[in-house]
Amino acid sequence: MATTWRVLSRRGFVIRSRTNARGRGWRGFVADLPNEVWQVDITHWLLANGREVEILNIEDDHSRLLVRQHRRHRVQSR
Repeated sequence: MATTWRVLSRRGFVIRSRTNARGRGWRGFVADLPNEVWQVDITHWLLANGREVEILNIEDDHSRLLVRQHRRHRVQSR
């Protein structure tokens, strides 16, 4: 995710927001075996042109291998 942030930021596609900052006191865990647990995370980003996108990351919790990353335009129900 950090690499995605750096690339989008360097190209001027995202605007820094306090709501995207991670808490410093967070503690995680690591699965004992590969493919034992996968993590799925959706992050919302506001692009410099005003459009909102969602970035979906799926990663193996043990190896931190990024299995899949997908970007899509954010859709909201009305």
